[in-house]
Amino acid sequence: MSCAYMQSPGLVWCSTTCTSSYPGSTICMFFVQDQVFPGVIYLTYLCVLTCCMNRPKNTEMGTKVGHEFSWLSRYAPEFCVKGENIEILETPTDFYQKLKSEAKNAQKRIVLAALYLGNGGLEEDLVGSVIDAAKKTDNNVKVDILLDYVRGSRGENNSKTMLKPLIDQYNGSDKLTISLYHTPKLRGLLKKYLPARWNEVIGVAHLKVFIFDDTFIISGANLSNDYFVNRQDRYMVFHDCGQLADYFHQLVNTVGMFSFQLVSDTNQKLTYNGDHHPFEGDENAFKKGAQESVMALIKRHLAQNALTNVKLFQEGIISKTKLGLSNFFQYSTSFLTSISNAALSLLGFDKSIVENYESSQISTHEMTQNFISQTTSDKQNTNCKFDTWVYPTIQMGLFGIRQDEVVTETLMKTFPKGSTVSFTTGYFNVTDKYCYEVVNNAANYNILLSSPEANGFFGSKGFSGYIPAVYIHLCKKFSKKVALYNRKEDISLWEYIRDGWTFHGKGMFCYLPGEKLPSMSLIGSPNFGLRSVSRDLEAQVVVVTKNPKLQQRLHDEQNYLMKHTRKITSETFQQPRYNVPRWVAFVTFFIKRYF
Repeated sequence: MSCAYMQSPGLVWCSTTCTSSYPGSTICMFFVQDQVFPGVIYLTYLCVLTCCMNRPKNTEMGTKVGHEFSWLSRYAPEFCVKGENIEILETPTDFYQKLKSEAKNAQKRIVLAALYLGNGGLEEDLVGSVIDAAKKTDNNVKVDILLDYVRGSRGENNSKTMLKPLIDQYNGSDKLTISLYHTPKLRGLLKKYLPARWNEVIGVAHLKVFIFDDTFIISGANLSNDYFVNRQDRYMVFHDCGQLADYFHQLVNTVGMFSFQLVSDTNQKLTYNGDHHPFEGDENAFKKGAQESVMALIKRHLAQNALTNVKLFQEGIISKTKLGLSNFFQYSTSFLTSISNAALSLLGFDKSIVENYESSQISTHEMTQNFISQTTSDKQNTNCKFDTWVYPTIQMGLFGIRQDEVVTETLMKTFPKGSTVSFTTGYFNVTDKYCYEVVNNAANYNILLSSPEANGFFGSKGFSGYIPAVYIHLCKKFSKKVALYNRKEDISLWEYIRDGWTFHGKGMFCYLPGEKLPSMSLIGSPNFGLRSVSRDLEAQVVVVTKNPKLQQRLHDEQNYLMKHTRKITSETFQQPRYNVPRWVAFVTFFIKRYF
């Protein structure tokens, strides 16, 4: 390590070149006399990250940094939880019953974010469970709902009409917020002439997040009958994880800020209170405002993580490598307020975060406790050894937010040789980047996708009935690429085929070399396709665990999904059900970005 110092009255600039943990990286720190600006801990952290954004090497993934995927904290907020608090559901019925029971017993908050709410009896009962919670608490339970504007408005009997009893229950109270996101790309002639269903291909809110007090559920499932009965998806429940629930609640509320609001009148009137209307105002201004709002949330939590890590480093719970510094120092008792706007802008750092943290003569202990205290319900105490780490990732390519895409691509790049990865998607339209990483990485892959019969569009009328053929064509192209790269022995394709069922599951399981149980899983809303990375609003989590029982539960889930599968071979592609009309193969090139 080499260090260079520049000093002016009361201010010292330290530039440190690391040669140990992060070779060649430069760390910059501001000192005020013998004090350090605590916010600069975050700025320093960002400097380290900026210098280390190159592909992480497997040699960095040792136990000295907590777990094999610790590099994820460079890209996403990190939440430490106990594996025993994570429940994995298997069936759509389990999912539905969990939603109802959690909703009925909620005391503080209920958050439902999905593409849409269906209009059948099961959905009506689910809304009834939310109403029951409202009645039990005299309408004091806070209810926030986020749906897609276009999908939620399809038909006369739609998501909006299904929510009218809930609106009536709250009778104008600010304890109920129903937001409907409208993509800024659907405007002008497209909005005027694209018919229902087809207008949804332009872009939707695709988040699948459900919160009940401090219980957080993430899935790829929507809130409608098929997803409660016979459409297989994945479902993960985090109990007593208040901070993680808070993060996703804030995400839902942030998206709600630039969405329409459903107000309590008989005409189901929608109002928009944002600065820039999504389809009547300036499109670029809308996207810029949305980007700033979501990025402020991400940065705020990255800052909290950095200060939490400082505290944990002080107590010897995490290493200096995990903290991102190779030499550390004593912390300050006050904030440096003279950081220039230019420096903050250069780092992409929101100055309001610094301003919000300012306080006079706050002690080191008090400063870190402000952030640590939010996690004590999850961690019990800071001396506890945690066995599971959760990293939320957000994808809103339309707004220039590609956090999930970067994390997913980096995971694919860095799976160690000899790993086995189960990769799952209901709609096989994987981006070129992801395909490239799969065939070029040394890991073995089992890729699970829908059979033509298990595709949600199978048997649809009109052009929609040919959408399964689009995915078949893309699957065949990928299979040829696997053969071209001589990877047929270690990349296998499997089709989910189950009479009367469709398949909608998505995510990953990673078995590290020599391990019989997975230690990492991705779960959430993205389908890993072109529209997921560029058109829709998506969110998922990366779950990394050393908890043997949770690892076994993940393994059991993976086996359950594979229970109704058959391996896809060259003979499979010769079967009549895998035939692709020539015109479908031709148009796929032009339309694949919309599916």
